[in-house]
Amino acid sequence: MKSMMAMRFALAVSEGSDWLGFETSGNKTVMYLQLEIPPNLLQRRFQAMNAIPSDKVYIWTEPNISIDTDEGMAQVEDVIGAYQPDILILDPIYKVMSGNLVENSQVKIFIDRIDKLMNDFALSIMLVSHTRKGAYEEAWGSDDLIGGVFFSAWADSVIKLERVDHKQIRAHFEVIRHAEEEIPPRLFSVTDDIDFEWNTRDIVI
Repeated sequence: MKSMMAMRFALAVSEGSDWLGFETSGNKTVMYLQLEIPPNLLQRRFQAMNAIPSDKVYIWTEPNISIDTDEGMAQVEDVIGAYQPDILILDPIYKVMSGNLVENSQVKIFIDRIDKLMNDFALSIMLVSHTRKGAYEEAWGSDDLIGGVFFSAWADSVIKLERVDHKQIRAHFEVIRHAEEEIPPRLFSVTDDIDFEWNTRDIVI
């Protein structure tokens, strides 16, 4: 439910509602670039959430765009310049990067482009990614992110979502660089309208 969480984040920070148990200030303009879900299906997902995006949430769907290419970067810069969002959500990483996700030198090119967008337009960026495939006996933590280790070394925050069962999601706060203290995992129940209710009595320490 990574995309659902990203969509909830866009709604929360635009209207000032809670997200993953955290208060948000609200009144932020968000652009959500979705490259996997067709527009009609994306609209149905928002409808299933009983949520209509406000005029502060821009939904942008593209079948293919690569930020690590000059053409793709120019397209993203043009759209950001036109709409001036406070936050840009890119969902998922592998669709906005043409290079090899497991090659650190190519990941660095992509990260440098993301840094440039943040610096040039004074915005925050959320990246939605997948985890490694296959079973691992050791705990990978934030390095479970698919792609080079640069992602977890560079990101301000890394939140890993784990499906407990068909009704519960656990959020692991793997990297929170500017938090005053560690944040333990939080367990959420998914309601019928695809909302996420923090189950405070069942926090996993």
